Parts: sequence; C-alpha cells; structure tokens
Amino acid sequence: MLFTLNDLVQLIVAFGSMAGVATLVSVLIDLFKRFGLVLDGTAPRWSAALNAVFLIALVAARYFAPALSVEFLDEQAGLVAQVAAVILSFVMQLAVSPAIHDNGVENRSVLAYSQSDR
Repeated sequence: MLFTLNDLVQLIVAFGSMAGVATLVSVLIDLFKRFGLVLDGTAPRWSAALNAVFLIALVAARYFAPALSVEFLDEQAGLVAQVAAVILSFVMQLAVSPAIHDNGVENRSVLAYSQSDR
C-alpha cells in the first residue's frame, strides 16, 4: 500500500479525536508515576512521547493492516485503559487500607484496633 500525504493528514486528524488512546496515555502515565518511573513535572514530556508512539503505531497498523479501522483501534485502547484503571484502583486500595489502619493504631484511634503489642 502506498501512503500519500493526504492519507497521513487524515490519520493524524483521526488520531486527534481518539479519546480511547488519550485515556490510555493518561492511565499509563499515572501507572508510571505510581511506580516512580515518571517524576513530577515530566508528565507532559511522557504524554508527548507516548502519543508519538501511538501515532507511529497507528500509521504502521494502517500500512500493514489497512482493513483495521481507526474506530476499532480507539475502542480497544479505551477498553485497555478502563481495565488498567480498575486494576490500578484496586491495587491502590490494597496499599492505602493497611497504611490507614497502621496510622490509626499508632495514634490510638478509636476506629483502629489491633491485638498485637506494638
């Protein structure tokens, strides 16, 4: 398949309207922040880099598999973002709940109780 400049412009315009990809980039950056890969103040650079990677992947997908629709790829990216957000929320709850309990026990809060001799 031969790409023309017009094809590339249409893909870039379509990419700009892909809410699923934008959501996935946002979730990935938040996930990377949780694990210390993205430092404060560097999220815009990460966003630009990830968006560039996804744009290159979109162009490659259209080149090697022209039957794939942009809408289908966007829906898949949105679905991955939703699943990742749910998993990240669950993992954060697993980390936050014990920390709040431990803080309550150390401060002798009436809301937290432990039978150990800390």
